[in-house]
Amino acid sequence: MRRIKTLCIQWPRLGPVHLNRLRAAHSILRQAGTELVAIETASDSSAYNWRIERAATPYRRYTVFPERNYDDISPNEMHVEIVRALDRISPDAVHIHSYSTPDARACLEWCRRRRRVAICMAESRKGDTNRNPVREWLKRLLASQFDAAQASGCESATYAAELGIPRDRIALGYSVVDNDYFAEQAEAARANHSMTNHLPGLNDETPFFFASARFMERKNLSDLLLAYKVYRSRSEAPWRLILLGD
Repeated sequence: MRRIKTLCIQWPRLGPVHLNRLRAAHSILRQAGTELVAIETASDSSAYNWRIERAATPYRRYTVFPERNYDDISPNEMHVEIVRALDRISPDAVHIHSYSTPDARACLEWCRRRRRVAICMAESRKGDTNRNPVREWLKRLLASQFDAAQASGCESATYAAELGIPRDRIALGYSVVDNDYFAEQAEAARANHSMTNHLPGLNDETPFFFASARFMERKNLSDLLLAYKVYRSRSEAPWRLILLGD
């Protein structure tokens, strides 16, 4: 297998969590002699209300459609420009955010035509929703073309294998966060309560569970609330529950 000198990591849009992951990946890959190039399809999107990140990064960062909204770009235009961008970068491997979107399929097709390594980021689990047999068959046609996958957990890894990615080429560790950052900020908040006392629920020092997610059906907060209801009914001194989202 050819040595990977340049690894391209692709997302529809780069947000704060992605930039943190990329900084860590860049540090590790640089020690191994591999250059990391981050590629985002567009600088804005309707799905996430992030600010547009313009700060310089220690790795190369490429935006295919700067100052464009992801949702306003046609699949054909997206495909053409993604392929052109990858031709310019010419990576040995592409870490692709999915297999279901036009930009992801463009990356996969580019890898197959150029005989480069295609790695899928796998987050879906089989039990996330009711699965349609026809759609699952189409997914297998796409997913089986990947050389490897990085999954967010054991259930995601199992589902990726069912879709045709070799099990011995599936690694865990995709959905990670900057634990040091959150630990430091939490410690600072505990030391200075004025930082958080103005926020609902945080002016009370009793213990609480904390859930952060967008308030939408697929985040399954309804089941969280049902589970919390059961917990409160069985606990003599239940912790509070605080939800953060939009």
